Amino acid sequence: MYPLTKSFFDLALLRLAPQQLPASGFLLSLVVVLFLLIETFGYHITVANWRVSFIVTIVDIGLMALFAKAVLDLSSHSGRLFKTLVALYGAGCIVQFLSIPFVALFIRSAAAENYRLANLTFFALLFFAGWQVLVNGHIYRHALNTKLGWGIIIALAFQVMSLLISIPLLNPIQGGAT
Repeated sequence: MYPLTKSFFDLALLRLAPQQLPASGFLLSLVVVLFLLIETFGYHITVANWRVSFIVTIVDIGLMALFAKAVLDLSSHSGRLFKTLVALYGAGCIVQFLSIPFVALFIRSAAAENYRLANLTFFALLFFAGWQVLVNGHIYRHALNTKLGWGIIIALAFQVMSLLISIPLLNPIQGGAT
């Protein structure tokens, strides 16, 4: 398991390309389950509702797969979908897992009205969001044989789409799931 974890860390540090990951149905299933667990926990910290957290994560997993498929199909690289998804979910696990303590600290410091600490952790969370976009851009760059800038633009497009769909689900007052 260590070599696999190291591979995902290397991918998250832009040292590894997604095509260097093994192609395995079991691996894809494993990273999807891990992504589901880690992201659900991360959302639970913010909304304190396991059902909403689980639903938002399931939607996120589906959106990520559909978006990657659409982008790869449009660019005639549909054969790269499998490894692209393994890379997106695997690297996502790493970044999400590392950001969880900062999410918890942000929520607690804001609730305690410790705004100095809340502001600092907010900037840490912005770092993690930017890192996730950079990593996903790196993955799309390799999947599409393009420049990193285009990969980042594609990753940002996904992030915006994901936020536009997830925020109403996370906020039941505005008509999302409860």
